[in-house]
Amino acid sequence: MWSDKETTQDLLGYAVHASLLKHVVTNDKNLPITVGLYGNWGSGKSSILKILEEQLKKDDDTVVVYFDGWSFESFDDAKMALIQGIVDALESEERFFAKVGDKVSDDYQALKKAFKRLKESINWMRVLKFSVKTVVPIASAAATGGASLIIPALLDAFKDHKGDLVNMLTGDKAEQFLKDAIKVEDEEKKYEAVREFRKDFEDLIKKSKQGKIVVLIDDLDRCLP
Repeated sequence: MWSDKETTQDLLGYAVHASLLKHVVTNDKNLPITVGLYGNWGSGKSSILKILEEQLKKDDDTVVVYFDGWSFESFDDAKMALIQGIVDALESEERFFAKVGDKVSDDYQALKKAFKRLKESINWMRVLKFSVKTVVPIASAAATGGASLIIPALLDAFKDHKGDLVNMLTGDKAEQFLKDAIKVEDEEKKYEAVREFRKDFEDLIKKSKQGKIVVLIDDLDRCLP
């Protein structure tokens, strides 16, 4: 009987596959690249990723992020959870800051500010994504009672990110959000948020001066469609 738990020990002779994947995803000529790893349940996909992660960590020019999609099942929107997970993992990865100097350097502080701006973009995308569900039912009440009525409803809907939303939806920002949310037919705000995120993320990578970033996404086959 084999354990269902993934392992970095090559019990199935899969290191050769991990090495091939490492060559593909770290070859400058291939980047950027997305690779899908397919196999039946229990065939060893997660173990291959764990072995690959171990191999990538030995490469000084590569930062590797491991994301378990199943851990966020039913807790958050899949796309937002993935984006948030990648950003959080990069921010906690010491190697990501290795090429920008010590914590008091201008480059280091600029990188920390880039992370802050990126997180604000993520929260804004999260709010916009659910604005129709959350805001429209209370829009008529909020329109007469002021933007303050919208905040409790949003905080309840986004209780896992309450601190960030309190900072975002106060004063003029709350008023503007209310105006934008009522105009649900206007999709431009959502597209603008995505474009802003992409620009901020690109800026973050440039400031880090890193060579390669590899994101390993596991257990998607366990998640609901």
